[in-house]
This record gives sequence, C-alpha cells and structure tokens, in this order.
Amino acid sequence: LVLSRAAAGKSHLADAITRLVPAEDLRKYTRVTGQALFYSEEDALRHKLVAIEEAAGAEEAAYSIRTLQSAGELTVAVTTKDPRDGRMRTDEYKVKGPASFLVTSTSSELDPETQSRFLVVTVDESKAATARILVAQREAGTLEGLRRRREDDTTARRHQAMQRLLDPVEVIIPFARKLRFPSETLR
Repeated sequence: LVLSRAAAGKSHLADAITRLVPAEDLRKYTRVTGQALFYSEEDALRHKLVAIEEAAGAEEAAYSIRTLQSAGELTVAVTTKDPRDGRMRTDEYKVKGPASFLVTSTSSELDPETQSRFLVVTVDESKAATARILVAQREAGTLEGLRRRREDDTTARRHQAMQRLLDPVEVIIPFARKLRFPSETLR
C-alpha cells in the first residue's frame, strides 16, 4: 500500500513495480467491484500481482481482498435458476490464491482491517525529492532520457524473464522461533 499526498510520486512508484512483473502475472485495474474477484476463474489470481490504481477503486472489493489475503482463497455460493427446468439451484465458485495486491492512496484513513493486511510504504515528499523529480522530468525529454528509458526497458524485460524461471517453493525459516515483534499492537 503506497501512501502519499497527491502528486508525490506514488503512481510512478506503482508503475515502476508493475513494469517488473511479467504481463501474464499482472492484473491491473482502475476499479474492482464488490463481487468481481469472487467470479474470477479459479486460478486467475493465483500467484498474481493485482494492482489497483487508487484505494477508492478497491473500496467495494475490500472484503474480497482481505479474505483472499488472509484465507488464501475465495468461495461464494450463489442461487441461480436452471434454464432447463426452471428450478433454483446453488452454484459455487472458488478462486485460489495466494495473490499479492498493490494499491495507492492519498488517504491515511483507510479501513483499518484492510490496511492491516498491507505493508504500508510512503513516498519521500521532501522539497529535495520534489526538486530531483523535476530534474528527472526535464531530462526525460532529452537524448539521455531516451537512452535511460531504453535501458530501463531492457532491465524490466530481464527482470520479467528471471521471474518466469521461478517456481513456488516451501520456505523454512530456521530462526523463526527467535523472531520477536511488539505485542502492544495487533499490527
């Protein structure tokens, strides 16, 4: 979850992250309705990055996002009418995770239940950072800027190719019992 004021660079950061993800592993949305994720194909979100441009575009889907993050799958039962005999029946849909979500927002007042499931990242909003951004924007229109974009494209393609070589593995943390987190807060 990338939090910052408007025009501080959160969308640029999100775009930089999504450029590194292979197209087949990325689901990028402007808005997700409340039921949309429940009706995805069973493996459509499994091991995918779901990028939603603004938290406002994910508000209706907050429950399904939280559930997919916590339970690792979504299941829904819906009543439908059988077109052959007109009788009511229950159809079940299942969507498997795990899935990762990338969301940006200008609001620090997001739903605490949803926010607690995210790693929250902020953007440097200092005057010096803004000055560096303005220099980079000016340089983007130069020959050097064109060269840098081509290098960035090559780096992104290389990163995507490396990700395609990865397979899911079970992770064992030998020192897990030694890890300590503050117990004063649930986050």
